Amino acid sequence: MAVSPVRVAIIGHSFIRRLREYAEKCNIKNLNLDSHFSVSMRGKGGLCLKHLSYDASILRFVSSPDICFLQLGENDIQSNSVPLKIATDIIAIANFLHDGVGVKIVLVGQLLRRLPYSACNGFNEKGG
Repeated sequence: MAVSPVRVAIIGHSFIRRLREYAEKCNIKNLNLDSHFSVSMRGKGGLCLKHLSYDASILRFVSSPDICFLQLGENDIQSNSVPLKIATDIIAIANFLHDGVGVKIVLVGQLLRRLPYSACNGFNEKGG
């Protein structure tokens, strides 16, 4: 009997959208992983945590993935941001995916530094 592949969803902002576009452009199927995995990428430029509450399509699945990797939070950092609020919101999304959607494993990526010319003033100091 054939074993079903591990379903992996990679969700996030423009970093993930660019990864998906690069993979498509370079004809990289399934991130070059073997058939034990089935990878889908859901990336949306400018995605903020608050947008997920009224644009739930990015978190809606016909069949729950086994593993979900989240790369979120960078677009939420502003000069008046409260880091604990951003972290709490990310954890709430991870809990929703695990407890509400049924994702077995939810991984949260580290907030990544952006190049100074593509970020607001002080971004890398607050997000570093």
